[in-house]
Amino acid sequence: MQTIELNEAYQKFSTILDGVCHGEEFLIGTPSLPVAVVIPVHRGKPIRQSGSARGQITIAKDFDSEVTDFQGYM
Repeated sequence: MQTIELNEAYQKFSTILDGVCHGEEFLIGTPSLPVAVVIPVHRGKPIRQSGSARGQITIAKDFDSEVTDFQGYM
């Protein structure tokens, strides 16, 4: 996490946001008082993609057949 002084953050705000878009984190404040932390919104959460589990899940051929294991309970 990079520390940036408050007056420098005002001058380089677009550069800071560009860094955040690339996963960087910034602590903004004065040397004695941190004011804010700027982090990416989607930090650590992968973006869902349709079909990403294709080929990893199989359904048994007898999935919807009658269940006979519980005949004594019915």
